[in-house]
Amino acid sequence: MDGNPANGFAAVELDTVKQPYDLDDNHVSLDVNGVRSTHAASLTPFGIQLAPIDTTVNDGFYMVWVNYDGASQRVRAYVAKNGTRHGVALLDAPLDLSAVLLDKRAYFDFSASTGVKYQFNCVPTWNMTVERLP
Repeated sequence: MDGNPANGFAAVELDTVKQPYDLDDNHVSLDVNGVRSTHAASLTPFGIQLAPIDTTVNDGFYMVWVNYDGASQRVRAYVAKNGTRHGVALLDAPLDLSAVLLDKRAYFDFSASTGVKYQFNCVPTWNMTVERLP
Protein backbone atom coordinates (compact mmCIF):
# COMPACT_ATOMS: atom_id res chain seq x y z
CA MET A 1 0.00 0.00 0.00
CA ASP A 2 3.00 2.34 0.39
CA GLY A 3 2.81 4.94 -2.37
CA ASN A 4 -0.66 3.89 -3.53
CA PRO A 5 -2.56 6.96 -4.87
CA ALA A 6 -5.74 5.56 -3.28
CA ASN A 7 -4.23 6.39 0.14
CA GLY A 8 -4.98 10.08 -0.44
CA PHE A 9 -2.70 11.79 2.07
CA ALA A 10 0.23 14.16 2.28
CA ALA A 11 2.41 14.66 5.36
CA VAL A 12 5.30 16.79 6.46
CA GLU A 13 7.50 14.44 8.45
CA LEU A 14 10.08 15.23 11.12
CA ASP A 15 12.10 12.03 11.05
CA THR A 16 14.56 10.89 13.71
CA VAL A 17 14.87 7.20 12.79
CA LYS A 18 16.72 6.31 9.59
CA GLN A 19 15.16 3.68 7.39
CA PRO A 20 17.02 2.27 4.34
CA TYR A 21 15.15 4.69 2.05
CA ASP A 22 15.71 7.80 4.27
CA LEU A 23 18.19 10.60 3.76
CA ASP A 24 19.40 10.41 7.38
CA ASP A 25 18.01 10.21 10.92
CA ASN A 26 17.46 13.95 11.32
CA HIS A 27 15.40 15.42 8.50
CA VAL A 28 12.19 17.09 7.44
CA SER A 29 10.44 15.58 4.44
CA LEU A 30 7.31 15.44 2.35
CA ASP A 31 5.49 12.11 2.22
CA VAL A 32 2.73 11.61 -0.33
CA ASN A 33 0.57 8.49 -0.04
CA GLY A 34 3.30 6.58 1.78
CA VAL A 35 6.30 6.62 4.12
CA ARG A 36 8.89 6.95 1.38
CA SER A 37 9.55 10.67 1.12
CA THR A 38 9.19 12.45 -2.20
CA HIS A 39 11.44 15.31 -1.01
CA ALA A 40 13.69 15.59 2.05
CA ALA A 41 16.14 18.00 3.64
CA SER A 42 18.64 17.21 6.38
CA LEU A 43 18.42 19.42 9.46
CA THR A 44 21.97 18.72 10.64
CA PRO A 45 23.68 21.39 8.46
CA PHE A 46 21.43 23.99 10.13
CA GLY A 47 22.47 22.98 13.65
CA ILE A 48 19.09 21.41 14.37
CA GLN A 49 19.10 18.04 16.13
CA LEU A 50 15.55 16.84 16.75
CA ALA A 51 16.45 13.90 18.99
CA PRO A 52 19.97 14.37 20.35
CA ILE A 53 21.66 11.44 22.06
CA ASP A 54 23.18 13.88 24.55
CA THR A 55 20.10 15.63 25.95
CA THR A 56 22.21 18.48 27.33
CA VAL A 57 22.74 19.58 23.69
CA ASN A 58 19.06 20.41 23.21
CA ASP A 59 18.67 23.66 25.15
CA GLY A 60 15.24 24.68 23.88
CA PHE A 61 12.20 23.90 21.82
CA TYR A 62 12.03 23.82 18.07
CA MET A 63 9.35 25.73 16.26
CA VAL A 64 8.02 24.34 12.99
CA TRP A 65 6.05 26.27 10.39
CA VAL A 66 4.37 24.42 7.52
CA ASN A 67 2.98 26.60 4.74
CA TYR A 68 1.06 25.37 1.73
CA ASP A 69 0.58 27.75 -1.18
CA GLY A 70 -2.22 26.50 -3.40
CA ALA A 71 -1.52 29.04 -6.14
CA SER A 72 2.12 27.96 -6.60
CA GLN A 73 1.36 24.39 -5.45
CA ARG A 74 4.29 24.29 -3.04
CA VAL A 75 4.69 23.18 0.54
CA ARG A 76 7.37 24.85 2.61
CA ALA A 77 8.60 23.87 6.07
CA TYR A 78 10.64 26.04 8.37
CA VAL A 79 12.33 24.70 11.52
CA ALA A 80 14.00 26.95 14.06
CA LYS A 81 15.20 26.87 17.63
CA ASN A 82 13.31 28.94 20.20
CA GLY A 83 10.96 30.59 17.71
CA THR A 84 13.37 32.48 15.47
CA ARG A 85 12.22 31.58 11.97
CA HIS A 86 14.73 31.32 9.14
CA GLY A 87 13.97 33.40 6.05
CA VAL A 88 14.46 30.41 3.77
CA ALA A 89 12.40 27.24 4.00
CA LEU A 90 14.40 24.14 4.88
CA LEU A 91 11.97 22.08 2.82
CA ASP A 92 10.48 23.59 -0.35
CA ALA A 93 8.70 21.01 -2.49
CA PRO A 94 6.06 20.90 -5.21
CA LEU A 95 2.69 19.54 -4.09
CA ASP A 96 -0.67 19.68 -5.84
CA LEU A 97 -3.00 18.81 -2.99
CA SER A 98 -5.99 18.71 -5.33
CA ALA A 99 -4.39 15.73 -7.09
CA VAL A 100 -3.55 13.95 -3.82
CA LEU A 101 -6.58 14.44 -1.57
CA LEU A 102 -9.47 12.25 -2.63
CA ASP A 103 -12.27 14.17 -0.94
CA LYS A 104 -13.18 17.82 -0.46
CA ARG A 105 -12.76 17.26 3.26
CA ALA A 106 -9.30 17.21 4.77
CA TYR A 107 -8.06 16.39 8.26
CA PHE A 108 -5.01 17.86 9.93
CA ASP A 109 -3.29 15.64 12.45
CA PHE A 110 -0.18 15.08 14.52
CA SER A 111 1.32 11.63 14.64
CA ALA A 112 4.49 10.12 16.10
CA SER A 113 6.13 6.75 15.76
CA THR A 114 9.64 5.41 16.28
CA GLY A 115 9.04 1.69 16.00
CA VAL A 116 10.89 -0.04 18.83
CA LYS A 117 12.72 3.06 20.12
CA TYR A 118 11.42 5.54 22.69
CA GLN A 119 11.20 9.26 22.12
CA PHE A 120 9.30 12.09 23.81
CA ASN A 121 7.41 14.35 21.40
CA CYS A 122 5.55 17.45 22.49
CA VAL A 123 3.37 19.96 20.64
CA PRO A 124 2.96 22.77 23.19
CA THR A 125 1.15 25.13 20.82
CA TRP A 126 0.00 25.26 17.23
CA ASN A 127 -1.92 27.52 14.89
CA MET A 128 -3.61 26.87 11.57
CA THR A 129 -4.98 29.37 9.08
CA VAL A 130 -7.10 28.20 6.17
CA GLU A 131 -8.09 30.54 3.38
CA ARG A 132 -11.23 29.67 1.50
CA LEU A 133 -10.78 30.15 -2.21
CA PRO A 134 -13.50 30.17 -4.88
